[in-house]
Amino acid sequence: MAIKRNTLNAISLNKSYTSKYILAKFKTASRLLFAGDFQAFYLALLKKIYRPESNVEDVSPLFQTISSAPLALNQPLVTVIIPCFNYGEFIKQAVDSVLNQTLKNLEILIIDGGSSDGKTIPFLRNFSRPKTEIFFRGGRHYVGSNRNFGMARARGKYICCLDADDSLEPTYLEKAVFILETYGFDIVSTATKFVGARQGRCDILERPTLLEELRGNHILTCAVFKKDLWLSVGGFHDFGVGKNHVAEDWEFWVRALADGARVRNISGEYLFNYRIHNGGVSLSSDKSVRSLRHQKKAILKKNKKLINPHSIKNSYLQNAKNFRCPPSLNAFTNAGNFIDSKFKKKIIVFVPYFMVGGAERLLSGLCKYLSMMQWEVIVVSTNDYDGTFGSSQPWFSKWSQEVYELPKFLKIYEYFDFVESLMISRSPDFIINAGSQFLYDSVGALSKKHVNTCYVDLLFNTIGHVASHLKHKKNFQMAFCESDEVFGWYIKNGWPANKVKKLLSGVDLEMLIPPKYKASLPNLVITDNEFVVGFSGRLSIEKAPDIFLEIAKLSGCTNLHFVMTGAGPMESDLAAKISDLTSNTKFTYLGLVDDVSRYIASYDVLVLPSRADGRPLVVMEALALGVPVIAANVGALPELVEDGVSGYIIPNLDPHNFYNKIQLLANSKELHLKMKKSARNFAEMNLDAKKAYRGYELALLEAVAKDAAD
Repeated sequence: MAIKRNTLNAISLNKSYTSKYILAKFKTASRLLFAGDFQAFYLALLKKIYRPESNVEDVSPLFQTISSAPLALNQPLVTVIIPCFNYGEFIKQAVDSVLNQTLKNLEILIIDGGSSDGKTIPFLRNFSRPKTEIFFRGGRHYVGSNRNFGMARARGKYICCLDADDSLEPTYLEKAVFILETYGFDIVSTATKFVGARQGRCDILERPTLLEELRGNHILTCAVFKKDLWLSVGGFHDFGVGKNHVAEDWEFWVRALADGARVRNISGEYLFNYRIHNGGVSLSSDKSVRSLRHQKKAILKKNKKLINPHSIKNSYLQNAKNFRCPPSLNAFTNAGNFIDSKFKKKIIVFVPYFMVGGAERLLSGLCKYLSMMQWEVIVVSTNDYDGTFGSSQPWFSKWSQEVYELPKFLKIYEYFDFVESLMISRSPDFIINAGSQFLYDSVGALSKKHVNTCYVDLLFNTIGHVASHLKHKKNFQMAFCESDEVFGWYIKNGWPANKVKKLLSGVDLEMLIPPKYKASLPNLVITDNEFVVGFSGRLSIEKAPDIFLEIAKLSGCTNLHFVMTGAGPMESDLAAKISDLTSNTKFTYLGLVDDVSRYIASYDVLVLPSRADGRPLVVMEALALGVPVIAANVGALPELVEDGVSGYIIPNLDPHNFYNKIQLLANSKELHLKMKKSARNFAEMNLDAKKAYRGYELALLEAVAKDAAD
């Protein structure tokens, strides 16, 4: 059920401008933001990309500074109220999803409203979880009544109502409360992901007003809202069940918006898991329940004194206001609200986006290692990315709850506030920048405010981010690299040798073992007499997949089978060129694959004709799997591939030179077998991931020691 985003906000973003374009185009505005002049930044930005709607008067575009009420002693920031009726089998998952939140300063109140299945009450009497209190109410009570019962006992500044059969994603409460505290909203909810008997997603309006809420419910049951709002509006009202049912949360939100409440939904992420039951147990599939049209009539009838042109206009104007409470002054950033200091060290890794690639696999492996070594690992992506070429976000979230894609829940001019909140609340020991332009532009302001954090820049090659590095290098205490090429570039550009660390990444040698036989793989059919020539990597200009196609064009041998996996910006152009290959060329293009190492294991040789590269993971995986490599003479490739021993290094990008080496291996089983053994031996000697990631950890600790000495 796709819902169009709100187009009725008083100040709306011109759709012709993207976040990426804003950063590139409006450098003056960006400098103002990163210098800490928030209002000047916002005003400069508005002049370029915002326009007032024609039917709204007297709307100021500036943020109005507000204050945030501090928490009382031992007061939880959030109270999560879970009404339960005959849902004992699901309550554990709901509660654990709350306890698993990145925001830890919370309490959970379970309200049993008279369960009658004979299972739920006995289960709850023996159910125990930290920060959780269970209440049993005699007799049958409806959900609104149970929520009100919990509200009266809630100590939190904010309330979240979660049904017993639903659950939350780990970062939901943190993101919601950040928006509530920093920008003065009254209600925050999120888009929905269906689980259970039906899969799918449901989008949500970002800034619904009263008028839009009267047309349909655009605020979820699990919304986080101010407890004061419940007190001022008068709590939930139950209408009945079956044909008398009216969504009590919808009616509550209508009253809240009629009272002037401001709403901001997280529309770019699906952080609420809504369970669909088999057999139509949920109200959404109960045919006896009145239609939404009839429910709306009942809501209008009950609230006819509140809903009028004045309250509709007031809701619109309230929603158009812009407030801001600096992160250093609000209750959200209190260190006690988040994961506590059981960790040895804390690190924030900044990446541009969660694309699928070798750098992302390397960094996710580092995050895995550091997490296992009891580090708190936070990962932040800062560039808008639609996932067209796959997402590596699950690689990181498997090892850390604290993974944040800023473009999915914030406006670009809110990024700095959230990062500032992370800095204050987490007090990280380290920040590693792995290609985030936002971090380059903000590191100066951050390093002045947060002097106890060590800032490290990691460059994989000498193109791409080198200009940004040079511009901001004075704000970094240490520089990391993976190749002699980048190391030399650092030294040439003024870095002292004792502050540059070359780190040799590796792979899991216990998992990547040369197969005895080629396994059958989806969409890849290989005969016994075929010599498989593989390319796996990002389909971008620096990886030169077009050269790989030129190599394949030279093939006149029926025993050569060229295989390509990967995705990227050159994908459509390459597809057209692949279709033009002659029938004599055996070529299989598989696109993005789930487990690339399984496909690499099926190659007889890996070919990587890169124009620019670092220390590509795909080459290390190939060597570990006993696959010889033919690669270009760039980056760290000459350090990984022993020319004439475990493969060949080609001094230029002449396709004929690559093809001749392929033919040499294909025509000599003895030479091929010898190189396969040499590839694995090199990996065992030099590419152990455990040693490599331990090297990163030691280098980080060394960076702190050097910074303290200086």
